[in-house]
Amino acid sequence: MARGRPKKVAPPPPPKAWERIRVFFTKRKLPGWALVLWGMFTLLPEWNEKFEFWSHVAHSVGGWISVSASVPSQWVGLIMVAVGLLYVIFIGEPNKGVQRHPFWPYLAWSVVAICITCTVIVASIGYTISAVGPLPRRLTAAQIAEIKDAIRVPAGTNYLIDVTTNMACSDCAVYASQLTMAIEAVQGWHVINAAVGGVKLTHHGIILRGADSSEKSLILAALN
Repeated sequence: MARGRPKKVAPPPPPKAWERIRVFFTKRKLPGWALVLWGMFTLLPEWNEKFEFWSHVAHSVGGWISVSASVPSQWVGLIMVAVGLLYVIFIGEPNKGVQRHPFWPYLAWSVVAICITCTVIVASIGYTISAVGPLPRRLTAAQIAEIKDAIRVPAGTNYLIDVTTNMACSDCAVYASQLTMAIEAVQGWHVINAAVGGVKLTHHGIILRGADSSEKSLILAALN
């Protein structure tokens, strides 16, 4: 008996628009969206300003807290958003019937937990210090500009000044570093940095020494 022609199988209909969008909101994509949302939250102007202030205060604690607080919060937020979007776009669902080790979701959730934990810890420490204790000293952009203008010297003139800090002082290292960079940015000025411990310096924790008293006077006038 003659066989009939095989019936043509119609191709499956193209996925609808909402089905194409739905693949970006599956359970496997949740870590990426969590990272995106947390990064966007830290970038909100009001909260970003608070995070910057708390990080600035927490930087004086030292140790790993200082390292965590040294990265500007806007860069952290942008990186979290970028990494989250890359995860959502490129880490896909396994095909049906395929057994795949859930490595990427575990790794992604770990990154989310670390980012949120570090942000909360740094912000909490900064908030606590600012609420119960004196704020660490820092040079503002206006003060740095004023120092540079105040200590300009004629070409060919060289000044050498010593900036000594007390290691027991919590905010002296960063404050002295800012002062050193501001001074050495002006042509003709050179700084020698030193640190001492176990010696009572001043209640400020920083000493300026120069061969000429006028050298120190120029800087102090700009700081006052």
